[in-house]
Amino acid sequence: MLLDKTFYFNERGELTSVDPGLAFGNSAFLYAQSIFTTAAIRDHSLSFYSQHIDRLKRGVKWCFEKEVKSEFIEDLILSSYSSLKSCKELAGFGDWKFRLTFIQRANGELFPLLAFSPFTFLETNVEKVKIVSEVFGSDFKKDNIKVGDYRTSKIYEQRVGEALLFCDKEGFVTEGSYSNLILRAKGGKWVTPKHEFVLEGIALQHGLEGLGIERCEIHQSELEKYEAAWFINALRGPQAILRIGDHSFKNSLKFHEEIKEVFNKNRKEKGREL
Repeated sequence: MLLDKTFYFNERGELTSVDPGLAFGNSAFLYAQSIFTTAAIRDHSLSFYSQHIDRLKRGVKWCFEKEVKSEFIEDLILSSYSSLKSCKELAGFGDWKFRLTFIQRANGELFPLLAFSPFTFLETNVEKVKIVSEVFGSDFKKDNIKVGDYRTSKIYEQRVGEALLFCDKEGFVTEGSYSNLILRAKGGKWVTPKHEFVLEGIALQHGLEGLGIERCEIHQSELEKYEAAWFINALRGPQAILRIGDHSFKNSLKFHEEIKEVFNKNRKEKGREL
């Protein structure tokens, strides 16, 4: 079935039969080095369109010390998606998981890789979160760019409905393995961890505008002060957390519609029809 596969496009926006990123001569294979963004396309609209493009441009400059133009990225997205829509079997399908990656060839040339996967946006809860004490290197670089260390994440086995929450060696909360953490204090204040190793994703920065989220240091021993919790990322939006460690968040589902409404409003306003 066509809806069971991932569709890959090369730097010319042409459909390819295999993932062109799986090559021996690129930076992703040789050095585990690439810059990518993952986004949601819902009803043919790419959520947080300009924010994803801006993040990619800054990421490429940070990682490869090269410039890439917005027009190039936009033309690539639009031409590739147009090719998808021209496929008769996919013409009516408008919900996709979209990933755009920039990789550097051995000769120093940058090339993009686009991947589209049919996606069903089912609402799921995080039943249980395991707290992990993460070790961050002193030379860790960040410039508000989302950077993933998959070598660390792969150490831990994750089951369906479970997730990880990373803390530093002193027990201060940072983030999840691919999501930011949102907490609701008793009394209605919304907060997210403030920490030098928190890398704020697009959903946290732009998807919750209007909610009045405060940044503050949070120790794992203080989690019981909060009545509700969510993980959030740009692909899935807010996901209600029911338990972190030994602490239960019984009110996450009670306030879920409130945070979801704010996210969906921002997602639509900051999206672009493809």
